[in-house]
Amino acid sequence: MRKTFKVLCMALVAIMTLALVPTSVSASASATVQLAARSPGQYRAHAPNSGILNMRANPNTSASIVASIPHNTVLNVTQISGVWGLTTFNGRSGWIHLDHAQFLGGTQQPASQRVRAFAPTSGILNMRANPNTSASIVASIPHNTLLTITERNGVWGRTTFNGRSGWVHMDHVRADTGVTQPPVPSFNPAWPTVGGRITSGDRHPSGNPHSTAIGRAVDIDVGIGTAVFATEVGTVTTVDNRTNIGMGRHVIIQHDNGARSLYAHLSVIHVQVGQRVGRGQHIANSGNTGTNTTGAHLHFELTNSTRDRMADFFPGR
Repeated sequence: MRKTFKVLCMALVAIMTLALVPTSVSASASATVQLAARSPGQYRAHAPNSGILNMRANPNTSASIVASIPHNTVLNVTQISGVWGLTTFNGRSGWIHLDHAQFLGGTQQPASQRVRAFAPTSGILNMRANPNTSASIVASIPHNTLLTITERNGVWGRTTFNGRSGWVHMDHVRADTGVTQPPVPSFNPAWPTVGGRITSGDRHPSGNPHSTAIGRAVDIDVGIGTAVFATEVGTVTTVDNRTNIGMGRHVIIQHDNGARSLYAHLSVIHVQVGQRVGRGQHIANSGNTGTNTTGAHLHFELTNSTRDRMADFFPGR
């Protein structure tokens, strides 16, 4: 009787073991599939009905669409955020919903990526100390400069320029294809007012109190109310009507080649922030506003310009 009971118990244990094994393997396999489907690696866009997979600026369905990826496109996903994957398509970075992509397998991402700065309008790509737009600018990289991206953090890439390391936004670079991009517009500044002469500043190489490494500033002797003109085509970035600061009323224009111009101590301003202005357009009138002035004149600056001295632009002034 004892022997029979023992045999029955052993048989029962064997049956239970066989019954449990498939369930355990199935659960493990399912967990493995779910893990793989949410891992960095290669994916294929899967949008058989619409033919398009939307790539968004941020990992949520309310974020703006930054690219439309054709069905069956193979993508490299480098970062996971929930059900979203960060990828790059046609030189732009963004997020795809992984429920609409087929996982093909893990893949080793390249250690570095060669790109070119893409800033055809301003001519300058800002490199920042940290991967966010509020971080300080550590370098201004000219349009079309060849760079090597060594690390990615979301839509930011780490690179090095002129011996300094920092972060650039990947929306403002393009993969290096060997094709030269459009050149930055030429810069030929016009005299910014009617008449007048340079009375202090960069006209005098020695003892110049205004000189900086990448820009020059001068004072131009003109009376109150004299017309002030934009020195070159650009976009107005600053309009300040305060009279109790050093520069008084002033205007700053960002030019299409990356240079900036400033016009200070104005009496009247005729432009607004965001306005496009042409070369020689009347933007203001000279004055004597501000705390850092001893008489009517126009304070005029050029920064990030292509020549070392203001006098090189305006010989004889």
